[in-house]
Formats: sequence, C-alpha cells, structure tokens
Amino acid sequence: MDTLEIVYYTCVNNECPKHRGVFTEGDPQHERCARERLWLEGQRPAARVPRWILFTVPAFAAAITAGALLLIRFMRVDESKPSSVREDLSMKTWSGSHAQREDREGNTVPPPIS
Repeated sequence: MDTLEIVYYTCVNNECPKHRGVFTEGDPQHERCARERLWLEGQRPAARVPRWILFTVPAFAAAITAGALLLIRFMRVDESKPSSVREDLSMKTWSGSHAQREDREGNTVPPPIS
C-alpha cells in the first residue's frame, strides 16, 4: 500500500500577504514565493556533521599529540645530561659563572658597603 506524504512549507517571501503562513505543495497563493520546509515531529532527517568539524577535530588531535611528544622529548634531554653537568648548572649564579659557596662561615649576608 502506498502512503501519501504531505509536505508542509512556510512562506518566507516578505511581500506575500500570508508571509510565514503554512501551506502545502501546489498552493496557488504561494506559487512564486520563497519557501522553507516544515518538519513534523519524527520526520526530521538525521542531522549532518558540519564539514569544518571533520577537519578541526583531527587537526586538534594532531596538535595535542605533537605537543605531548615535544614535552616528552625535552624531559628526556634533561635526563640524558650527565649529573656533573646538571650540578655545575645548578651551582651557577644569575650574575655570572662564579660558583655559589654554600659552606659560608658566619653571616650569610655580605657586609654593608662603606
């Protein structure tokens, strides 16, 4: 048995006296009007995924993966240095290459400038 499907439209022609009115296919009052289909409950087709998401999600995942790999690489480079090099770097002061003395005797604050 064939079922008859009735399609409903909304008039989107601003000059039409029945603007935004609901009509069916073949209505003589809306022959030349711009229209938009009305979907009844349960009739709406499945929503399509926008094209930009199809490109954005893989690009975002690739960027996160690249960032994680770079972070792992930098952490491994620090571990691969010999411990003597790391100790030498930690002993340097901000003002130059003089080693900081941790075994000072007496006051840890230098005397006032005269």
